[in-house]
Amino acid sequence: MTDSAQSELHLFMTSSSSSQSSSSPSCLKWARTLSNLLEDRDGVELFKKYVEQEGGIHSDRLNFYFACEGLKQQSDDDKVRQIIGAIYRFLKKSQLPVPDDIRHTVKAGLKDKDFVLTPDLFDQMQQDVERIINETTYPNFLQSEMYLQYVQNYQSAIERSHGPTGSITTNT
Repeated sequence: MTDSAQSELHLFMTSSSSSQSSSSPSCLKWARTLSNLLEDRDGVELFKKYVEQEGGIHSDRLNFYFACEGLKQQSDDDKVRQIIGAIYRFLKKSQLPVPDDIRHTVKAGLKDKDFVLTPDLFDQMQQDVERIINETTYPNFLQSEMYLQYVQNYQSAIERSHGPTGSITTNT
Protein backbone atom coordinates (compact mmCIF):
# COMPACT_ATOMS: atom_id res chain seq x y z
CA MET A 1 0.00 0.00 0.00
CA THR A 2 1.38 3.40 -0.94
CA ASP A 3 2.09 6.17 1.57
CA SER A 4 -0.83 8.21 0.21
CA ALA A 5 -3.14 5.20 0.58
CA GLN A 6 -1.91 4.72 4.16
CA SER A 7 -2.53 8.41 4.86
CA GLU A 8 -6.01 8.18 3.36
CA LEU A 9 -6.74 5.07 5.42
CA HIS A 10 -5.50 6.82 8.58
CA LEU A 11 -7.72 9.82 7.82
CA PHE A 12 -10.68 7.53 7.24
CA MET A 13 -10.06 5.63 10.47
CA THR A 14 -9.63 8.71 12.64
CA SER A 15 -12.53 10.71 11.26
CA SER A 16 -14.64 12.04 14.10
CA SER A 17 -17.93 11.86 12.24
CA SER A 18 -20.58 10.51 14.58
CA SER A 19 -22.30 8.56 11.82
CA GLN A 20 -19.05 6.79 11.03
CA SER A 21 -18.37 5.88 14.64
CA SER A 22 -21.60 3.93 14.88
CA SER A 23 -21.39 2.30 11.45
CA SER A 24 -17.66 1.82 10.89
CA PRO A 25 -16.61 -1.59 9.65
CA SER A 26 -15.07 -3.64 12.45
CA CYS A 27 -11.65 -3.73 10.78
CA LEU A 28 -11.50 0.06 11.07
CA LYS A 29 -12.72 0.00 14.68
CA TRP A 30 -9.76 -2.27 15.47
CA ALA A 31 -7.47 0.69 14.78
CA ARG A 32 -9.13 2.81 17.47
CA THR A 33 -8.19 0.75 20.52
CA LEU A 34 -6.62 -2.56 21.42
CA SER A 35 -9.83 -3.39 23.29
CA ASN A 36 -11.87 -3.02 20.08
CA LEU A 37 -9.49 -5.42 18.37
CA LEU A 38 -9.48 -7.99 21.18
CA GLU A 39 -13.28 -7.91 21.53
CA ASP A 40 -13.83 -8.80 17.87
CA ARG A 41 -13.53 -12.45 16.80
CA ASP A 42 -12.16 -11.63 13.33
CA GLY A 43 -9.82 -9.05 14.81
CA VAL A 44 -8.44 -11.53 17.32
CA GLU A 45 -7.96 -14.10 14.58
CA LEU A 46 -5.99 -11.70 12.37
CA PHE A 47 -4.00 -10.30 15.31
CA LYS A 48 -3.09 -13.82 16.48
CA LYS A 49 -1.93 -14.67 12.97
CA TYR A 50 0.23 -11.54 12.92
CA VAL A 51 1.65 -12.22 16.38
CA GLU A 52 2.45 -15.84 15.45
CA GLN A 53 4.47 -14.54 12.51
CA GLU A 54 6.33 -12.19 14.85
CA GLY A 55 6.85 -15.08 17.27
CA GLY A 56 8.94 -15.11 20.41
CA ILE A 57 7.98 -12.82 23.23
CA HIS A 58 5.16 -11.23 21.19
CA SER A 59 3.44 -14.58 20.95
CA ASP A 60 4.16 -15.35 24.62
CA ARG A 61 2.55 -12.07 25.69
CA LEU A 62 -0.63 -12.62 23.72
CA ASN A 63 -0.96 -16.25 24.81
CA PHE A 64 -0.48 -15.23 28.43
CA TYR A 65 -3.06 -12.45 28.06
CA PHE A 66 -5.71 -14.85 26.73
CA ALA A 67 -4.85 -17.53 29.29
CA CYS A 68 -5.52 -14.96 32.03
CA GLU A 69 -8.81 -14.01 30.40
CA GLY A 70 -9.80 -17.69 30.45
CA LEU A 71 -8.72 -18.02 34.08
CA LYS A 72 -10.99 -15.13 35.08
CA GLN A 73 -13.98 -17.03 33.72
CA GLN A 74 -13.45 -19.87 36.21
CA SER A 75 -15.12 -20.14 39.58
CA ASP A 76 -14.43 -23.77 40.50
CA ASP A 77 -11.43 -23.84 42.88
CA ASP A 78 -9.97 -27.05 41.43
CA LYS A 79 -10.24 -25.72 37.88
CA VAL A 80 -8.66 -22.41 38.95
CA ARG A 81 -5.77 -24.33 40.55
CA GLN A 82 -5.29 -26.43 37.36
CA ILE A 83 -5.30 -23.40 35.09
CA ILE A 84 -2.93 -21.46 37.33
CA GLY A 85 -0.58 -24.45 37.26
CA ALA A 86 -0.80 -24.59 33.45
CA ILE A 87 -0.16 -20.85 33.13
CA TYR A 88 2.79 -21.09 35.49
CA ARG A 89 4.31 -23.99 33.48
CA PHE A 90 3.80 -21.91 30.33
CA LEU A 91 5.49 -18.91 31.95
CA LYS A 92 8.52 -20.97 32.98
CA LYS A 93 9.03 -21.96 29.31
CA SER A 94 8.21 -18.51 27.92
CA GLN A 95 10.34 -15.43 27.51
CA LEU A 96 8.20 -13.51 30.00
CA PRO A 97 9.74 -12.64 33.35
CA VAL A 98 7.79 -14.03 36.31
CA PRO A 99 7.68 -11.78 39.37
CA ASP A 100 9.00 -13.45 42.53
CA ASP A 101 5.75 -12.92 44.45
CA ILE A 102 3.78 -14.81 41.78
CA ARG A 103 6.39 -17.58 41.65
CA HIS A 104 6.23 -18.06 45.45
CA THR A 105 2.43 -17.87 45.58
CA VAL A 106 1.96 -20.43 42.80
CA LYS A 107 4.50 -22.84 44.28
CA ALA A 108 2.88 -22.58 47.72
CA GLY A 109 -0.60 -23.03 46.25
CA LEU A 110 0.34 -26.05 44.18
CA LYS A 111 2.03 -27.77 47.16
CA ASP A 112 -0.67 -27.04 49.74
CA LYS A 113 -4.29 -27.76 48.76
CA ASP A 114 -5.47 -25.55 51.66
CA PHE A 115 -3.64 -22.54 50.17
CA VAL A 116 -6.22 -20.63 48.14
CA LEU A 117 -5.27 -19.63 44.59
CA THR A 118 -7.64 -17.07 43.07
CA PRO A 119 -8.33 -16.15 39.42
CA ASP A 120 -6.93 -12.65 40.00
CA LEU A 121 -3.42 -13.96 40.80
CA PHE A 122 -1.95 -12.77 37.49
CA ASP A 123 -3.94 -9.51 37.20
CA GLN A 124 -1.03 -7.10 37.66
CA MET A 125 1.22 -9.10 35.35
CA GLN A 126 -1.57 -9.25 32.76
CA GLN A 127 -2.05 -5.48 32.97
CA ASP A 128 1.69 -4.99 32.42
CA VAL A 129 1.63 -7.35 29.44
CA GLU A 130 -1.43 -5.62 27.99
CA ARG A 131 0.30 -2.23 28.32
CA ILE A 132 3.36 -3.55 26.47
CA ILE A 133 1.19 -5.08 23.73
CA ASN A 134 -0.65 -1.76 23.44
CA GLU A 135 2.61 0.18 23.15
CA THR A 136 4.50 -2.16 20.79
CA THR A 137 2.80 -5.09 19.10
CA TYR A 138 -0.55 -3.42 18.50
CA PRO A 139 0.79 -0.30 16.70
CA ASN A 140 3.11 -2.51 14.65
CA PHE A 141 0.12 -4.66 13.68
CA LEU A 142 -1.81 -1.58 12.52
CA GLN A 143 1.10 -0.68 10.23
CA SER A 144 1.66 -4.25 9.05
CA GLU A 145 1.10 -5.38 5.51
CA MET A 146 -1.27 -8.04 6.89
CA TYR A 147 -3.65 -5.50 8.45
CA LEU A 148 -3.42 -2.97 5.63
CA GLN A 149 -4.13 -5.70 3.08
CA TYR A 150 -7.12 -6.87 5.12
CA VAL A 151 -8.57 -3.34 5.14
CA GLN A 152 -7.83 -2.89 1.44
CA ASN A 153 -9.57 -6.20 0.64
CA TYR A 154 -12.55 -5.10 2.73
CA GLN A 155 -12.76 -1.77 0.90
CA SER A 156 -12.47 -3.53 -2.48
CA ALA A 157 -15.32 -5.86 -1.54
CA ILE A 158 -17.49 -2.87 -0.60
CA GLU A 159 -16.68 -1.13 -3.88
CA ARG A 160 -17.54 -4.29 -5.85
CA SER A 161 -20.91 -4.53 -4.09
CA HIS A 162 -21.90 -1.02 -5.21
CA GLY A 163 -22.97 -0.26 -8.75
CA PRO A 164 -21.84 2.71 -10.83
CA THR A 165 -24.47 4.90 -9.15
CA GLY A 166 -23.13 4.10 -5.71
CA SER A 167 -26.10 1.96 -4.76
CA ILE A 168 -25.81 -1.67 -3.75
CA THR A 169 -26.19 -3.94 -6.75
CA THR A 170 -28.66 -6.79 -6.68
CA ASN A 171 -28.97 -9.74 -8.98
CA THR A 172 -32.35 -9.70 -10.75
